[in-house]
Amino acid sequence: MNSVPDIHICIQQPPGYVHSLGLLDQARYYRYQLRRLGAQVSVSKNRLRHDGVNFIFGAHLGFD
Repeated sequence: MNSVPDIHICIQQPPGYVHSLGLLDQARYYRYQLRRLGAQVSVSKNRLRHDGVNFIFGAHLGFD
């Protein structure tokens, strides 16, 4: 059986930029669909996980 890697959804939000929260619905939908497929999914803001696959919403806004 193929093992599915842990998946992490990250929303990038620079300080004072409230428009990033507009990506929250899309991130929650990805989480829902990936969980339906049997993956372990986590969501956070401005944090990447180094032990899983990262889906980054707002990557064009940059990283620390």
